[in-house]
Order: sequence, then C-alpha cells, then structure tokens
Amino acid sequence: MINAVSMYSPEIITLGGIILSMLQLMASGKSTAAVLPLVGLCTFASYRLMPAVSLKFEAVAQLRFSLPSLDTLKRDLPEL
Repeated sequence: MINAVSMYSPEIITLGGIILSMLQLMASGKSTAAVLPLVGLCTFASYRLMPAVSLKFEAVAQLRFSLPSLDTLKRDLPEL
C-alpha cells in the first residue's frame, strides 16, 4: 500500500496543484476562457516533467531504504 502511494505521489501532487491554481485563478475573477489555456499549458508541462520527477521520488525512496545499511558500514569502517 505504501509503495503504491509513493509511486503515485508525484501525480497526486501535480494534479492537486493544477486544480488549486485553476480554482485560485477563477476565484480572482478571471473567466474560464482566460484560465483554460494556462491550465492546459501547465498540464502539458507537468506531463512532460513527470518521468523526471518520478525518478527523483524513487531515488529518495531508495536512499531512505539504504540508510540503515550505510549507517552500519559507517560504524564498522573505523574498526578496520
């Protein structure tokens, strides 16, 4: 379950940000016709950036998984 959440967290964050920015623009008095092209551009850009963002999330997850073994190595190396 946690692995599935961490796998989809970049998509969830991006979609939530796009929805919040769209609501904020519409609440500021802009018309839907003015907001829609900007939202489309942001959606397209985030779609293109999603693979890179997902790789960063995976790298951080792998680093967090490996930290206990790295701590053990750090503790044992001075003894050699």
